[in-house]
Amino acid sequence: MTVSKQSSDSDVSKMFPFDAQTVAEIADPALAAASTFQRGMVASTIACQREWLGFMNRRWQENLEFPGKLARCRTIPEFQQAYFDYWTRVADQYTGEFQQLGKIVQGGPLADLADPKPAAQSSATPLPRDEGASGTVRDRFEIRAL
Repeated sequence: MTVSKQSSDSDVSKMFPFDAQTVAEIADPALAAASTFQRGMVASTIACQREWLGFMNRRWQENLEFPGKLARCRTIPEFQQAYFDYWTRVADQYTGEFQQLGKIVQGGPLADLADPKPAAQSSATPLPRDEGASGTVRDRFEIRAL
């Protein structure tokens, strides 16, 4: 045999000291910020996907043209040069694309969460820059004839 106790409005008000209007007023700024952040995340995601798909379309076109370029080579040095040029271009394009995607993400909703301190006051030590790594892949390698 179970005995059920009927709760009254006074029992509920003892459990929750705020009414719905007060809770809504307290939560409203947080919900508005979350909504704004979410819209920014969606916009950044769409921009990244659009950029990536455009890049992959351009790369696909070049990938389809590459065998024809190799077939038109008449000597081994021409073949080597075409092959090297292709892979150099691939590496440069992927590097550029990832930099572009990074710029899109940096300008997104997470940019507002960045450290507000100016760089001069930052306690972080910058990483040393490898001066020999600047430029394109072609600048870092050379072709040697056989």
